Amino acid sequence: MAKENETFAELVNRARQFPEDTGKGANSELPPGLLGSLVPPGEPLVNGDDLRHGPKRGDPNHAQGVPNYNLAAHVKRFVIGVLPAEKFGDEGDDCDDSIAYESLMNDMLQGRAIPRWEEKNILRNGTLVIIVSWMTPLPKKEKKETEH
Repeated sequence: MAKENETFAELVNRARQFPEDTGKGANSELPPGLLGSLVPPGEPLVNGDDLRHGPKRGDPNHAQGVPNYNLAAHVKRFVIGVLPAEKFGDEGDDCDDSIAYESLMNDMLQGRAIPRWEEKNILRNGTLVIIVSWMTPLPKKEKKETEH
């Protein structure tokens, strides 16, 4: 956002500057509003070795020093039209994944999924093939009650 009485050249120069390094790397706080309501309050997005929610030291399933994101990755192909017989079987197969694609787009618009990338291709017969990659938050781990 432009500061009051800032020229366009000053705005461009300010945009080209690197932000100050806090020294926390991936463990630094994200800007407010970046992920909206996607991450529940009190639940960290990044779990690093120096965070109390991070993986235990010596965990063989985790590379030390690498942040652990509380997100799951997804990739899916959506086909809208007819799959050609010469590539996908003896007969052309009529496909319509438009409802599933629309549902995914609505999840992204309502903050339940984070889009990564989307690739669209139109085949010669007019069939639309869409490949989408997105992320969703992992379910919040329930705290185990300890008996005294």
